[in-house]
Amino acid sequence: MFAARTFFSDTPNNIFRSLATSLWRVSVDGSHVRALTTVVQGQADVPGSFSPDGTRLAFTRVKLGIIAQSDVMVMSSDGSGLRMLAPGSADPVFSPAGNQIAFVSSRDRNGTVRTGEDESAYADELYVMNADGRDPRRLTYTRELSEFAPSWSPDGTRIVYARQDSGFTKIVAVVNANGGCGREIAADPQGNTWYSEPVWRPGRGRTSEGALRCNH
Repeated sequence: MFAARTFFSDTPNNIFRSLATSLWRVSVDGSHVRALTTVVQGQADVPGSFSPDGTRLAFTRVKLGIIAQSDVMVMSSDGSGLRMLAPGSADPVFSPAGNQIAFVSSRDRNGTVRTGEDESAYADELYVMNADGRDPRRLTYTRELSEFAPSWSPDGTRIVYARQDSGFTKIVAVVNANGGCGREIAADPQGNTWYSEPVWRPGRGRTSEGALRCNH
């Protein structure tokens, strides 16, 4: 799976309205290239996560503009059955069992984070929901930090993710799938090194990380 980007115009003032990204599938040998989503001007589809059985694909759909709006979508792996799972959300990833999806969202308007010299936006928090979009549960409570890029442990007990503050410094943290015992695992106190985009290594055999134990 990959995303293809299309420009309708090269006028700088219209760059957001003129850009479109759609999702495509291709066989590992490079054959059978086909589009899964339709190109729509001013809309970007960003690859997300296949369900473990390969039948469903969750992804982020962004409506581009001065203020971008992102939604978590899901469809069958052939592009059929498209529907929205979580409005105002992004970065979906299926759990190893396929029954849950981790994602990020600013839906609770819990706090803000600086996004530019004079710009700010509502901070994204880490959530988990059922694979059908029901029962969303918020896992983090960080008013001036924004979470993104979650990844499940192979046994489904933990979620690792990246976090950004208003100084744009990025660190990697981990939390239990139920929201407990969260902690930073890669961070530079001086902010000279940024850590981002964590991906959990697949498990081997019956290896299990198990839930984190909280520090008391």
